[in-house]
Amino acid sequence: MLGVVRRLVSQAFPQRLRPRPQAIQRRSASQAVNQMLQLQQMDMCADPPSRGLVVGVFADETDRNDAGVLTAAGWRYNVQKTAGRLLQNRIPVPSLDLYARKDEVCDLEGWRIGLQKAAAQNLTRQLQEMPSNLLTPTAFAQNVVEVLCKSGVNVEVKVEGWAESQSMHAFLAVGKASCEPPIFLELTYYGTCAEERPIVLVGQGVTYDAGGLCLKEKHELFHMRGDMTGAAVVVACCRAVAGLRLPVNIRGLIPLCENVVGCNSVRTGDMVKSMNGKTIEIQCTDHEDVLVLADALLYAQNFCPKSSTPACIPGRSDVQNYGIDRGGRPCKAAAFLREFVPCGQWMYIDATNVMVTKGFEYEYLRKGMAGRPTRTLVEFIAQTICKDTAPRLAK
Repeated sequence: MLGVVRRLVSQAFPQRLRPRPQAIQRRSASQAVNQMLQLQQMDMCADPPSRGLVVGVFADETDRNDAGVLTAAGWRYNVQKTAGRLLQNRIPVPSLDLYARKDEVCDLEGWRIGLQKAAAQNLTRQLQEMPSNLLTPTAFAQNVVEVLCKSGVNVEVKVEGWAESQSMHAFLAVGKASCEPPIFLELTYYGTCAEERPIVLVGQGVTYDAGGLCLKEKHELFHMRGDMTGAAVVVACCRAVAGLRLPVNIRGLIPLCENVVGCNSVRTGDMVKSMNGKTIEIQCTDHEDVLVLADALLYAQNFCPKSSTPACIPGRSDVQNYGIDRGGRPCKAAAFLREFVPCGQWMYIDATNVMVTKGFEYEYLRKGMAGRPTRTLVEFIAQTICKDTAPRLAK
């Protein structure tokens, strides 16, 4: 891979813009690309970049993950950078091209798959990084329509009245205190015959989570604009599956709302009913994610999914949304949601500890929102289709 960067440096950049040799010899390719982008930014401060930056990668020295790594390394969140003086802070996001000599075998398909998966991860990061005042439930729905409809994914936007008619009282209870109305998104992609049972992806879409009356601490609130990571991952996965034209049917369910403090806030000790009639005692308003997902999982059974187990817990209510001990929250969430998955196979993925990166866990991810586990989920979907397809999609 170092050979790729050496050629990239020598051919794409003049002498004054080349990174120090240490960046090429001692660091990964993604770090070298980051430094080149910073140098490119410095050179263009007087003349704001308009032509963009093209990075050439040579096929003979490119391994299976380079497309994803380099695409993720070059991504920047520049949406809120304004014109004028601050325009110089916009680091150009490069486009990647694959080059091969006449006598080389070029794995163009593997490269294309890597780009699609990395683009999905960057879409997740884009949605995660957006400020919560600009990405309300309504704005999130508008973004999804713009992104997915041109990719061949059908998007249905269902409003609060529809949720009430479906008896989604657990979901509606979470967003009661917000002036932003809750929205339920249903995404549909047909990659094979319509009679084939779909894989259902359910993503929690709390666009800002203040914790409700169980208010979060100050240091926790900053990253809560990314509490809709589950929803963002579902959107990105649907676009990646459509872009790769995988022979699978996908249903994406995204309940969107805000969990804030207000006169109508749900209180600890309150009881709400889910779609299947089970009563839920709310012991902690900050554990709203399981309430939002419970009704969505029950609604998912309407599609007879390939992938979602019954039980009954006696007591004052059927279930409670908070465990006895403080630790093990992902395990408790999975145990709670199991009550709302009547039949079939299902899997719970918790993104709590992978939502944010400090910039040193993975060399190709900058400090901020990580966009994980988007690529993992796309790979999982690919491997459920066909054993022969999975190795190719891993590239």
